[in-house]
Amino acid sequence: MPTSSPQTAAAAIVEFLGDLFAAILLRGSVYRDAVADPRAWRRAAVIVILAGMASDSLGLYSDLDLFLVGTLANWSLLAIMLLAIARWYFGTGVAWIAARAGGMDMDYAALMRAAGYAYAPGALHILPAVLYWVGVVPVTLAIVTAIRWLVLPWILVALTVAVRAAGVTSLPRAFTIGLVIFVASNLFDVLLDGVLFVGLGLDGVGTELARWLPHVGTA
Repeated sequence: MPTSSPQTAAAAIVEFLGDLFAAILLRGSVYRDAVADPRAWRRAAVIVILAGMASDSLGLYSDLDLFLVGTLANWSLLAIMLLAIARWYFGTGVAWIAARAGGMDMDYAALMRAAGYAYAPGALHILPAVLYWVGVVPVTLAIVTAIRWLVLPWILVALTVAVRAAGVTSLPRAFTIGLVIFVASNLFDVLLDGVLFVGLGLDGVGTELARWLPHVGTA
């Protein structure tokens, strides 16, 4: 019924926010639910996009982000969202291949969903902007850097929890696969940067490599 639609939408938003905060708090149950529910990829994708946009709120744009903004204008936001999704697919794809090569039997779709939830701590990148908007403190480089280096290990731990939920019972193996996702998803920018900028005759690869460490950890 039409009258129930707003309530249904509100309930869905509340439920999503509950999952988001549970994923940030590293609650294994929400990751296991994502593995068990084939429809959870939708929420995982939203989390990945939100984490990527939150990271951009710090002004820590990669060369690819700047290139897209400069060339696609009004379509740049959509392109950056798709880039976040591409990083997610690439990182989990590389990790899945590595897991299979290591003799681990793992379902790719389940790993992808759980890993998507693991990017939830990236939403904390929005904190400096929130603090600025409410007038608590000015946004300084020290605050931005502190938030960045708080979020980085948090995401890595979340990825480890996600991999364990996807079926890897050994903690060292789960951490290794999580680390592969973490590194590969960030190296995606370097690889795509090389394809785009070398094709345009620009030295994008060297610039992106030099800036990779400050940007590592984005969705």
